[in-house]
Amino acid sequence: MRFVMLFVAGALAVGPVAAGTIYKSVDRDGRVTYAAQPLPDAVSAEPLVPDAPPNEEQVRQAQEQAEAIASFNERRDRERREAAREEADRRATAGQTIIVERPYLVPIPYGDRWWGVPVMPPERPIHPPRPRPSPPPAPTPRPGGGMRR
Repeated sequence: MRFVMLFVAGALAVGPVAAGTIYKSVDRDGRVTYAAQPLPDAVSAEPLVPDAPPNEEQVRQAQEQAEAIASFNERRDRERREAAREEADRRATAGQTIIVERPYLVPIPYGDRWWGVPVMPPERPIHPPRPRPSPPPAPTPRPGGGMRR
């Protein structure tokens, strides 16, 4: 990052010196042209004065600003990744029943005391499922040609 900033600052400092004078020319139709020499048929031509190169303080401020922006972007990206991971975890567990395979204690009377006996939860329902209802009877033909139920 610093190399890029130094390269940009150097290019800005050397660019106007190497480029020379640039002229802004306006022709009769109002078209604007930028060139190293003024156009001969231009209505108006004026030299553009380049801005002064940045001083050391401005370069330092630009570098600090670039570093602050980079750290902010890294922090924001990290927070977004964490939020996306939490959202994915929440969606993965939403609407699901979490089953804990752990024995639980069933109180059993023993004399005048109650004892807890560890029992594993059943793997299938205790009661069998209800049978499906039978389908309705098929219609029977009528002697007159119609169908009767």
